[in-house]
Amino acid sequence: MFTPDISQLSLPAELDAALAQTNPQAYGELLWQSLENIGYHLPNANSHLQICSDDPKIQHLAWETLAHPQHGYLAHSLNLNISRALPKTATTFKPARNSPVQILLFNTQVKQRLGLEQEQQALQHLFAAYPATVRFVVNYDGRFSKFCELLQQQTWDLVIFSGHALAATSPCLLFESEHQPFEAVSTTQLQNLFKQASVQCLILAACQSAHASNSQPSLTQTLAASVPHVIGMRESILDRASQVFVENFCAEIVRGANIGDAVQQARLAMQHLLTQGVVWRDKYHRPCAVPNAMQWSFPVLYSDNPQTRLLEKSDLIIETTPPALFIGRRRELRELHALLAQQQVIILEGGAGMGKTALLQQLWRDLHSAQQQSFVLNNLQQISKLTEIKKKVLCVIEAEHCVDSVDKLWAALNTLHNPELSLMISTRNHKKINAEFFPCYRLTAPSFEDFVSYGESLGLYYSTVQYRLLYQTTGGNFNLFKLLQTQTLPTDRASFLKQLAVVRRYLQALQRDS
Repeated sequence: MFTPDISQLSLPAELDAALAQTNPQAYGELLWQSLENIGYHLPNANSHLQICSDDPKIQHLAWETLAHPQHGYLAHSLNLNISRALPKTATTFKPARNSPVQILLFNTQVKQRLGLEQEQQALQHLFAAYPATVRFVVNYDGRFSKFCELLQQQTWDLVIFSGHALAATSPCLLFESEHQPFEAVSTTQLQNLFKQASVQCLILAACQSAHASNSQPSLTQTLAASVPHVIGMRESILDRASQVFVENFCAEIVRGANIGDAVQQARLAMQHLLTQGVVWRDKYHRPCAVPNAMQWSFPVLYSDNPQTRLLEKSDLIIETTPPALFIGRRRELRELHALLAQQQVIILEGGAGMGKTALLQQLWRDLHSAQQQSFVLNNLQQISKLTEIKKKVLCVIEAEHCVDSVDKLWAALNTLHNPELSLMISTRNHKKINAEFFPCYRLTAPSFEDFVSYGESLGLYYSTVQYRLLYQTTGGNFNLFKLLQTQTLPTDRASFLKQLAVVRRYLQALQRDS
């Protein structure tokens, strides 16, 4: 690792002009020229370049865009890893774990909608292949109070914050709030939190979380004084680019790569945002030829020791089937988790197509990832097999299809002699299963934004007006998408109206059958 003495660094005046014109090639070449002037040259083999300074003007520079006049962007090659460091940091470094590495994904859904569910699904699928070495926890609360609670509960090897940041006069992260659009948490509040917490590596997957000015450090730089390794996004970044970075970084970490190499591999992956056969579309659903045009600067890594590993290399991999994509229902998940802590029996009621089964399956996955023992039951015969259940949760899917009454089901559960057992039951009408004495949680229609996001995740790119009509016609019924996946996208208003008529007849048939 090479850390040049940049105290004598002289910056060319043209840098500001290149930045103003968003010309990364010219900007990177000017930075490279500055390093050459103090004696730095291309390494012959793999090397790690570390920029160490407490000068805000130096840290403000986009070092990740370093470009050689002949060899191009250095960050586009595995030959050179680029990181930053603060002088005399008080952070401590721990050896790589042999026991399960503790990973927390904390995401917030404020302002414009982010594709958090897709990111979560990809990480769950990735970590499921390493059950003996990774404990992965996902949070749906989104509030700062919950973030504080989780960080103070235990030591975390990796914390991923996925959401929004502001880099105005006072940098901050945005958290969900019950009574206002969002809660802006200042740098000072976050700094105090991480001083008290024990976090080895932090990813701030939020636009401009590493953006600094000539006089003010970035949020990423500030937190680097308390966390040994911090990664942030210097500029605005596409949702897909951020997800690709996080997924590839995590994949390298669980394979035993050090943090510097994992960051570099993830940076390289950001240049290839699309898989074969996928078409990139902008926010107006128009095909876009250059999906990564927005992020001209790669994510920033602050680390005194980028060769640190969070996990020793492991050859143990178990192939698993990826879970179904689950979108939205964040408030409902929070409330159901809270109810389960208070009640033994909960009835989840909702019309056909409202997503009851998917919600219960997601709740099951949450409990499973938190290392709680949970089961999905479809008939009474399965209960007798669960002879070693302790304080855990049972989820019964579509109860009216497998039992005559809750009383009969509860009597069967009592044969297990476990007073701490909890039960959730999904039904379209709680009166059909004689459940007047149990709390009933009524599942209403999904939000329009979640309805659209789920449709687009299936590749159904209707216009906003068309989606609004589909949503109003069906009341947000997810069964609609089974039909739309068999149809051709309408090309004009007349063909869409015909399709809308087909949708009405389809839902009427479903209602008769149910």
